[in-house]
Amino acid sequence: MFWTDAGAGVRFAAEVPLQVLPPGEPVEARIIVQNAGGSPTPVRLLVLTDTDGGPKRGGLATTGDLPPGSVLDTTYALTVPANSTRGSVIVHCEPVGSLGRGQDPWQAPALQPVPAAIPRLLPSVRAAFAVRPTPRCPRCTGPMRWCPREPSKARAWVCEDCAHRVEGGILN
Repeated sequence: MFWTDAGAGVRFAAEVPLQVLPPGEPVEARIIVQNAGGSPTPVRLLVLTDTDGGPKRGGLATTGDLPPGSVLDTTYALTVPANSTRGSVIVHCEPVGSLGRGQDPWQAPALQPVPAAIPRLLPSVRAAFAVRPTPRCPRCTGPMRWCPREPSKARAWVCEDCAHRVEGGILN
């Protein structure tokens, strides 16, 4: 994970924990925002997917005031066009003036539709992903099948030959 300075003592990072997905599965983008500054600061997040299957899509969210020294760690599920084979999640972050309301550390702000004009030249981070119907196992090169999230397990690829389970990272 690479951290980027957003200004006003705020830094942020983003990752796609499972970087290879089957067609139709949403990309989960994990975003971490840290307020290392000296005053409560809200941030505006612009979260976009940029794919080979269509235009950039995403949403905009504004947090409540993040107290000094706090960290907001959240995950957003982003849809990907059905014809995509690869893409990236792009996260822009901008500190904004105090809103006078705190941020609930257990509930991230919802993504709202992006206005017509997308702000330019904001600090950003990018995380790549790929879409494949049947990747090969990194251990035995056997075919892998997709296992959706279960109450006790994360979503993952599981090898049909050796049962190796991949819940995070990338499959070559």
